Amino acid sequence: MPQRRPVAVGLVILALVVVALVAVKSWRPRPEVPASWALEPFGADPPRFVAYYFYSGFRCSTCRKIEGIAQALIEKDFRRPVESGALVWMPLNIDEPKYRHFHEDFEMPSRTLVLAEFAGGPPPRRYRRLDRAWPLAHQPRRLETYIRDEVEAFLAGRAPASQHGSPAGSP
Repeated sequence: MPQRRPVAVGLVILALVVVALVAVKSWRPRPEVPASWALEPFGADPPRFVAYYFYSGFRCSTCRKIEGIAQALIEKDFRRPVESGALVWMPLNIDEPKYRHFHEDFEMPSRTLVLAEFAGGPPPRRYRRLDRAWPLAHQPRRLETYIRDEVEAFLAGRAPASQHGSPAGSP
């Protein structure tokens, strides 16, 4: 019986060594995911203005409401710049690795609307977060007015239309 114990201990040690070798051999560092401004589809002719809507994998009814109101308003009230390609509506999942940089770039506390102006490509020359969208989400007319006023002011290069919009930032 005493000889079985060293054999059992030896087998356990051998098993642990095999498991460790397999784990080390199969572990590979994750490749670095390059940051994207989601302008690649436009090639050498990116839009001048982008209205980003950042969402995450879980989308509540309020998220969908803000996105729907903002998209419809931008496509309807800013039809000319949208049709000319100067203004693009772009919803992006902030959970995707290539878009995570936006948290830091736009100093975003969470999901939000951001207007960005580009001059020939990234990074943006200036941007503006529409921070009041969430507090106004359940007041559709006020939300529409807020978004419309902020987009008009941003496209014209003016300061935020309301005292409650975030100032135009720069990366």
